[in-house]
Amino acid sequence: MNKRTIVAICTISFALVVGVVAGLSAGPAATFTVNSTLDATDVNPGNGVCETAAGNGVCTLRAAVQETNALVGADTIVVPAGTYLITIDGVTEDNAVSGDLDITDDLIVSGAGIDSTIIDGNALDRIFHIPDSASPAVEITSLTTRNGASFRSNIGLFEYGAGVYNGSGTLTLTSVEIDDNYGGWGGGAIYNAGTLAATNSYITNNYSIFGAGGIHNLGSGDLTMTGSSINNNLGGGQGGGIYNLGNVTISDSVLTGNQSADGGGVYSSGALTITDSTIYSNMTFGGGEGGGMYIGSGTGDLITITNSNIHDNSATWGGGLYVAAGHVVITGSQIDSNA
Repeated sequence: MNKRTIVAICTISFALVVGVVAGLSAGPAATFTVNSTLDATDVNPGNGVCETAAGNGVCTLRAAVQETNALVGADTIVVPAGTYLITIDGVTEDNAVSGDLDITDDLIVSGAGIDSTIIDGNALDRIFHIPDSASPAVEITSLTTRNGASFRSNIGLFEYGAGVYNGSGTLTLTSVEIDDNYGGWGGGAIYNAGTLAATNSYITNNYSIFGAGGIHNLGSGDLTMTGSSINNNLGGGQGGGIYNLGNVTISDSVLTGNQSADGGGVYSSGALTITDSTIYSNMTFGGGEGGGMYIGSGTGDLITITNSNIHDNSATWGGGLYVAAGHVVITGSQIDSNA
């Protein structure tokens, strides 16, 4: 056997090994079913087994997230009925070891229903975190997240997005409730700088010291709300329900009972389309503008309101709608009973 033959065989063998390793690292999609409400880490992330100690078979939500982050490809976590309380304190790390549940790879999180599966942040950290450095496709369905915190004065935590933080991912929320979260900067419920679609979901009773009590949509953010409700959120700055610098499309939805300094329901300096929706009983405080909506600079000709109703909102200036800049096109809609 000459040297060329030996080199050829070695090259083929190396290619086969690389192919096998690549196949193993990608692997088929995995499904992990959580069987414990405890908050504990996975003993060996990436081995394909969700368990908190070797051989114990205890699969927690945190352990399942760690496993799916380590496995390449779209995986699924099934979260049965129960209350899952985050108890491992810690912030600033992005490996789901402590604090919030960091998601860095494609994932489906499926609960048993809004009233059945509850993930409670225990006021330690936000709940779901898609870091700025990751761009996964994430779908969260049929569950409630509550008591997340992106503000904790005792440790100097003052961040965006107390319930859910979507840095650069593509996030889909279906039949999800996000309530009673407490934010520092904007987004008591959600901070979105990526792509976010929410359907049949509820953003309720969230608070932020500055910015939106409900959803903070950054300039790079693309937000679509369908058949959803944003209600009773409180923003200490601008945008009680939604603060928008990017692109927002709202259809068949309701914004009610939200409060902020400006834009009780919606504060928008970005593209905004509202169709077949109702904005009512929102308000500003402290001499604010735009009880229902505040339209600010940078909007150009990008604001359209169609077949919608803006009523019973209140503010010092512009009870229903305050247009500081931009061109707003209103068609087939009703604006009444605002104060």
